[in-house]
Amino acid sequence: MFDRAIITKTHQWWKFIFGLSGLVVGGMFPLFNFAGMLQWINEDTRMILILVGTAVALISFAFLFLSIRCPDCGARWAWMAARTRSHKEWIVWLFSLQHCPKCGPPKSAGSTRSL
Repeated sequence: MFDRAIITKTHQWWKFIFGLSGLVVGGMFPLFNFAGMLQWINEDTRMILILVGTAVALISFAFLFLSIRCPDCGARWAWMAARTRSHKEWIVWLFSLQHCPKCGPPKSAGSTRSL
């Protein structure tokens, strides 16, 4: 399934992995704080960790949804998936795409380049 997906053919799968990883790692610091797991760190350092973690998560979120796009028409596939599909199926839909839902199959041989 994944080897035929357009996100793999255009070499953009790493953007998904990178964005999702940043979202998870960045979100860990605020969650750990709310769970009481960072109580051993002084309050100023803890606040910096929370702010940095939140910033990393927000930047990763933006990167994930804005960088995965069609090389021909520029359609943002990840944003399209998250916006039009349910939270349970958008990732499967994104990785099952075999051509751009907006402009169709690739128009040129150079369309499989990574963005």
